[in-house]
Amino acid sequence: MNTLSHPWSRALGVVAAAMIVFFLDTQSISALHRLILPLGLAVAAWLMTRSLMAVAFATFTMAAISTRWSAESWIPSIAYPTVAAIALLVCLTVITQRFRERIAQTHEERWARRRQQTDQQDGAAANTSDTARKTDGHTHE
Repeated sequence: MNTLSHPWSRALGVVAAAMIVFFLDTQSISALHRLILPLGLAVAAWLMTRSLMAVAFATFTMAAISTRWSAESWIPSIAYPTVAAIALLVCLTVITQRFRERIAQTHEERWARRRQQTDQQDGAAANTSDTARKTDGHTHE
């Protein structure tokens, strides 16, 4: 049976996204419609997906695409690059954290494999030296 995790936050995300889309006016030049509501939509997307990496990457992409350095308004020239930088920092932090967790998870396994390989090599070396002792006709003790 497939159960949905966090059903209340997912439902809240759907409701929030629907309300934001309903109120969002893409032709408006106000900070509410060009910055606050889109960021609210990103939060709603996170509530629905529970994937910080996916939302941060989408936020970075949209903010970077919307950046216009020579714009008269502060939103595309200052706010969007700032949001893009923060979202990129979140992406890099998540990637670094996942990498460290993966290394920590496989640390003991890697060391056990190395110990086993060393033991096998030591055993093979001992067998080789025993064979050499037997083939020259003398017992070396």
